[in-house]
Amino acid sequence: MKHDLHLGNEGIVSKSMPTACLVQWMGETPAIFSGLSVGEPYFLGADSKLAEVPPPPVTHDMFVQVVAVALSVDCAYIRPEGNLTLRKAG
Repeated sequence: MKHDLHLGNEGIVSKSMPTACLVQWMGETPAIFSGLSVGEPYFLGADSKLAEVPPPPVTHDMFVQVVAVALSVDCAYIRPEGNLTLRKAG
């Protein structure tokens, strides 16, 4: 089973031409973020960006997953956890 991780523009670590880019899926990122809380886990947010709090399920149940840990205010270690947590819609 393939698991895709989309971090929006923040996952793009280099862009060699308008139609080609390098997206990081795992490991320490370059300093491409701002305002991260060191040591805190991050989830994939509803807007496809890193979020300190997982997005709430609104209309349907959803699975949430920790995808990164902040190493500094501007870089993170991307490593999606194998554990998924089911959150029930309210």
